Amino acid sequence: MKKFIFYCLVFTWLFNIKYNFIPLHPSVTMGVIGAGLLLRDYLRKQWMAYQVAPLSLMVIPFILSIFPAKLINPAGMEIAYVIQNGITPVIYLFAAYFLYRFAVVVYGNVDYQRLSGIWINVVVMQSVLTLCVNLLPFMQDLLLFLVRYSEGRGLIVASLEQGNRFIGFGTQFFGSGIIYAFTIILLAFRLAQQRIGLPFIRDLVLLAFISLVGLLLARTVLVGIAIGAVIFCYQRYFTDYYRLAWFCFLLIPTALLLLLIFLYAVLNNLLGIDLLHSKLFYFAAELFINLFSGAGLETESTDILLEMYQILPTTLTTWLIGDGFYLAQNSLDGLYYMGTDVGYLRIIFAVGLVGLIVNLMTHSYLTAKIMALKPQRALLYFALLTLYFILLIKGMVSFIALLGYFYLAELAEVKNANERA
Repeated sequence: MKKFIFYCLVFTWLFNIKYNFIPLHPSVTMGVIGAGLLLRDYLRKQWMAYQVAPLSLMVIPFILSIFPAKLINPAGMEIAYVIQNGITPVIYLFAAYFLYRFAVVVYGNVDYQRLSGIWINVVVMQSVLTLCVNLLPFMQDLLLFLVRYSEGRGLIVASLEQGNRFIGFGTQFFGSGIIYAFTIILLAFRLAQQRIGLPFIRDLVLLAFISLVGLLLARTVLVGIAIGAVIFCYQRYFTDYYRLAWFCFLLIPTALLLLLIFLYAVLNNLLGIDLLHSKLFYFAAELFINLFSGAGLETESTDILLEMYQILPTTLTTWLIGDGFYLAQNSLDGLYYMGTDVGYLRIIFAVGLVGLIVNLMTHSYLTAKIMALKPQRALLYFALLTLYFILLIKGMVSFIALLGYFYLAELAEVKNANERA
């Protein structure tokens, strides 16, 4: 029973699920409890708490980065950028600490292998539930009964009715693509460490399954597949960068095409869906359909993204320190400030290039701390940091809580090793 509750909590945290029957935000509640546990453990002078507590100070650079714009434009006071990118990720990091403490209660000693395995298992659970939701009508009713979506119930219902993409529990669209891309890189790294055998075959099947479901949720997953293929090939077969580049140039498109062919077989033969008129398959394969039809490497999303890149700051002050605006109510079209959803541009409009550098350096600092704990997995964390930099090209994202989870995992492994010594 403890394991079931624990997995439900990790599932809720990872996919940021809000329930209709729970008035409080579950992840924020876990964060408050986690902060209390962290303070208690810190006062008891526990080693783990001493390592984790300083991460709460990561909110300070985000607060400082908004000050210059506020000094110039004090009337337009808005702290949404700090809340969404500094305070909220740290609260979710405290929630990860709560989950770590719960894991110790459930499993005893935990380490990287245990916590990364739990992460992957939770994403597999989400993938199975996502298939059920999009194939079984009664599961759609259950989903809408249980989950409260920040994207709006109407948008979720419309997506389910139109059938042009998968809808899962919790975070949707770009957000779900982030989690799946992150997980694919984790699995690819784990695969590269294994010999050919049952565990390797199991993880390979899981990787294909997660990749397919992820593609039907968000095409952002393509980035994770590409990075995962690179680190798998580098670790397992190549140390020569020139040969690696050529191999990946051939492997990545081939692997994606094989995934789409497999998807075609599943949808067409097993589920009886006419792919020639399937919005779902077109959503997942639009990039390749356009490429082979001579339209180039573009989709409807990339066209919109390119339009957003036409919206640039017009003053040196905005370029350097930003306008201080981030939220929708200050936008021209009711969506985002200056009508752009591009991560890099949203940061620049809010806090300028200075704030952008602060944001990137904060993530790089956390990644470096994790690498220092386990240099053997430095490639994995470098790949995850690279994923963060790439995803900002598309939209706004924070990896502080996600990386913090693995900081806890690596700390737990070091703690166990010290206790055995």
